Amino acid sequence: MEARKPRILGTGKPAVAVEREVWIQADSARVWEVLTDVPRWSRLHRGIAFARLQGELAAGTKLHWRVDGMNVTSTLSEVDPERVLAWKGKCLGARIHYRWDLEPTASGTRVRAVEAVDGVMIRILRGTVRKTVERSLDEWVQGLKRSAEESRR
Repeated sequence: MEARKPRILGTGKPAVAVEREVWIQADSARVWEVLTDVPRWSRLHRGIAFARLQGELAAGTKLHWRVDGMNVTSTLSEVDPERVLAWKGKCLGARIHYRWDLEPTASGTRVRAVEAVDGVMIRILRGTVRKTVERSLDEWVQGLKRSAEESRR
């Protein structure tokens, strides 16, 4: 998978960028189905209380969700079925960008997830924020793996 440095809303290098890669024993169609089932994101990540799209799964669609006690409104920025899902948004003065890349392989799907965060407070609390983002992204990719693999049994 091509390595891309995450950018936050076109501003350059973010204060915190965390990347995780996982191989899932399920085809990319199944992984995509689980990843894009937005109302069920809470099954993938216990910090997500709810998530819902305000329209179709397409670039420009708003996404409302509550994660780790914070209400977040995001906008889908890229939707390429079974390949890329990305969104960006703001929360408590921070700019946030998520990107999921799916790559089909002969025996499953390689998934690369990136969460990048920037803002004044993020720069001040960089170490703490990095640890929080790492834990959260770890939980999310493992939840995606577990859910996609369980459903194929």
